[in-house]
Amino acid sequence: MPSSPSGTSGGRAPFAQKRDRPRRANELGPTGARLAANLKALRESLPLTTEQLAVKVTDYGRPMRANTITKIEKGQRRVDVDDPVALALALETRPDALLLPPTIADDHLQLTEERELRCSGTPPTTWPSATARAPAGRL
Repeated sequence: MPSSPSGTSGGRAPFAQKRDRPRRANELGPTGARLAANLKALRESLPLTTEQLAVKVTDYGRPMRANTITKIEKGQRRVDVDDPVALALALETRPDALLLPPTIADDHLQLTEERELRCSGTPPTTWPSATARAPAGRL
């Protein structure tokens, strides 16, 4: 597939392509990169500054500074499992809105480096098919 100027191919994010080198233990994977992009897009759509969002997240019991939100949005900080819940509450959305793409434009969803789901529609209707084809207890 030819690459676009942004380094993506066919609407896929760069992380969806196979790597020539192994991923470092703490490097963001596809879901972390998607969360970073979705967080920024959702925050800017409200519109909220990072400072305003930090106050709202902190009010929900998850203390967070503006520079922490900036680092998450830039993919420079990983999130704890509780962070997307507090961020979603502060952004008045659902946690899956941070984790999954709003639509699946090219009939695939990169779940992990090794696992891609072929699907159509929106993530809430396609997610069960990802787990249905996996062995019990595994994706």
